Amino acid sequence: FSTTAVKDILHNKIYAGYLEYARYINWETKRRKGKNPKPILVKGTHEPIISEEDYQKVQERFALEGKQPKWNHTGENVLTGLLRCPECGAPMAASNVTNTLKDGTKKGIRYYSCSVFRNKGASVCHANSIRAEQAETFVADRLKEIIQLPEVLPRLVAALNEEIVRQSQPLEQELVVLLERKEELKTKIEKWEAALEDSPELFPMLKDRLDELTEKRRQLHIRENEILGIFQQQGEPIQVKDVQRILTSLDRFLAQSEKKQIKALYRTF
Repeated sequence: FSTTAVKDILHNKIYAGYLEYARYINWETKRRKGKNPKPILVKGTHEPIISEEDYQKVQERFALEGKQPKWNHTGENVLTGLLRCPECGAPMAASNVTNTLKDGTKKGIRYYSCSVFRNKGASVCHANSIRAEQAETFVADRLKEIIQLPEVLPRLVAALNEEIVRQSQPLEQELVVLLERKEELKTKIEKWEAALEDSPELFPMLKDRLDELTEKRRQLHIRENEILGIFQQQGEPIQVKDVQRILTSLDRFLAQSEKKQIKALYRTF
């Protein structure tokens, strides 16, 4: 389940009831690299799978995510992009300060501070800094408390299963359309090949068109395998007992895991 595939699904205007034409420029030479920045977008006659409002919310979320500071997945600041400034609501960014002690020893201290203050100054917001160690300890302890509450875990597992089902529905719709399109292309390719058998002298003129149809069908086959792979990975619904077994080792996970894995865990909550 590649991130590229997920992004394509969330950006797919067909689910919101639209059709997109002229997506690519100079297809014969550039193929998918020749993406048109201004394709033709029209309202389709098919029934939308999601509402216009929900689709726009997803696009707004993409725009918001694009403005957030990028995570340093190899760094030690696991709360970058997750903490919010209590004054303006902007993401908190990590910074390092070196203090000189009375004996001359230099000591580095990590802080999380308002990213807007750091970029635009005190006229917009204030630092509202908090020591990184203090914030990270608080978040880790709070996470342990939350997942131990008896009413939280079943609700969380139910929400995860509902989300899996919700995400599967548009994929099922896409797969139906994809298989129909594959069959149509197969029929066209067979007709073109039959025509070439009867009139081989037409091969130079028809070769590019036949290659284009073959490539389209190959791309659909790749996408079909991606969707089937997603369904296979989903498997059975998540069980509360399985999650409980995983969470019993949470302390060890937080102590031993790479920072990027801890960031990913915090992101899910």
